Amino acid sequence: MDPITGGLALASLGSTALGGIVGGKGQSQQYQAQQAMYYYQAGIALDNQQIEQQNAGYALQQGEQQAAQSGMQTRTQVGAIKAAQGASGLDVNKGTQPMVPAGQEQIGQINQATIRSNANKAAFDYDVSAFQYGAQATVDQYAAANAGSAAGIAQESSILGTAAGVSSKWLGFEQSGALPSASSIGTGISNFVSGF
Repeated sequence: MDPITGGLALASLGSTALGGIVGGKGQSQQYQAQQAMYYYQAGIALDNQQIEQQNAGYALQQGEQQAAQSGMQTRTQVGAIKAAQGASGLDVNKGTQPMVPAGQEQIGQINQATIRSNANKAAFDYDVSAFQYGAQATVDQYAAANAGSAAGIAQESSILGTAAGVSSKWLGFEQSGALPSASSIGTGISNFVSGF
């Protein structure tokens, strides 16, 4: 066995092993970066979900406030109608006179119902959006967990691949005579140990 050839063979084996370890670490870091990105996206989605849930509550509150204002306006208009009828000398309780303020009250009730319906529709839209953000957060959390698992698998696969590559190179060098056989190394170690 030529010492230069043997040294080059060992250097080749060492560089293959080192390259595999570095490559495995790089793949692991890449998956860890993906994991961090997915956790970040999940956090943003959860924040957006909370905002949309708050918006749904605000829409309902705003609808109730507008409906209350509409009710006050209706009562003011009904009062003005009755005052105008009374001032004109008409009996507000006879004939068609009561129908005028009653009609105005019905219009007011319809307006209030429309305001509440619009507020409920807006709140529903916010709730749907919140649900979608929540679902996206769940998907991102699963993706992050999978990326974390993939980091370990990639590193282990790289180490196993490197071990197979080193073993294959060793056999090639052994067959070409650049390195001693594994059995002769084992015999040498046995002889060394038995010498003690």
